[in-house]
Amino acid sequence: MNKKDISRVDLNSLVVLHALLEERHVGRVAIRFNVTQSAVSHTLKRLRVLFDDELFIRTPSEMRPTERVDELAVELGDILASIERIIYPEITFDPRSFEGEVIIGTSDYGSMVLLPHIIACFERLAPKIRLFIKCHNIDHDVAQLDSEEVDFCITPLRASIPKRIKVAPLFDDDFVMVFDHNNPLFQQPLSMDRLKLIPRIVATSRDDRISLSEPYLMKMGFSIEPKITVQHFLSVPYLLQRSEYIALLPSLLLKNFDFLDYLPLDKTELLIPPIRMGLFYNEQRVQSSDSLTWVANMIKKVADELNQTI
Repeated sequence: MNKKDISRVDLNSLVVLHALLEERHVGRVAIRFNVTQSAVSHTLKRLRVLFDDELFIRTPSEMRPTERVDELAVELGDILASIERIIYPEITFDPRSFEGEVIIGTSDYGSMVLLPHIIACFERLAPKIRLFIKCHNIDHDVAQLDSEEVDFCITPLRASIPKRIKVAPLFDDDFVMVFDHNNPLFQQPLSMDRLKLIPRIVATSRDDRISLSEPYLMKMGFSIEPKITVQHFLSVPYLLQRSEYIALLPSLLLKNFDFLDYLPLDKTELLIPPIRMGLFYNEQRVQSSDSLTWVANMIKKVADELNQTI
């Protein structure tokens, strides 16, 4: 077998490639390493020859990675992290002394269901950590991660996520049909046909205003459009309290709203998949940071403990 001699590869160029994946801009990488832009451009030219790929394509706003470099991203982060551990084995992360800020993008649902458990964990193990919880929109989470506007997103799982984004399942939650317990429509048994005619409230932050459950409801013959659409789950219980509407909400959200009642979906013959929440993050970026790696592992651990109580 004809092996290539890796001794001819300048490992510093891989560090530059890693930085280009993070910054998406030659000038910012040059500032980061205190070198000229032409030096970074020259390194990129050598990398293109090495990998036989364009690696980055210029756009008006940034340098967009090719599919090839996207595939390299995770492995590259692993390699550089391994080299760092070999050279500096004495460096360890102490969460009790960590005073940095971690930014988590999530909805009010994620904030209410998972965040209290995360805070309890951090108070115990990393009391100096600062959290900023950023309002989340499922349509923009990857862009927020790429721009480092957020460190993590806690969001529903879905298909078509770029390979550079790590997706870790956290927990599942069943939908239930919710209404105010004084709603006169539910004082007597309702047929499915009548249930489909009751106005409903939908909570979604998506740009197209379609919630996870809406496509299933419409297939089953519910009214074509919701009566009210809101971007925040936590407003729904209070709207139900002042109306004769219904809503589909994740069951874990209802524990603090004793004025609401609900119908489990298996009793209403509604076949709607559970909401599946996951932790999204840029794997390369997190693996290169001891603090972010620790935070990611703790969020997964907290979710595992939550799963045992569901």
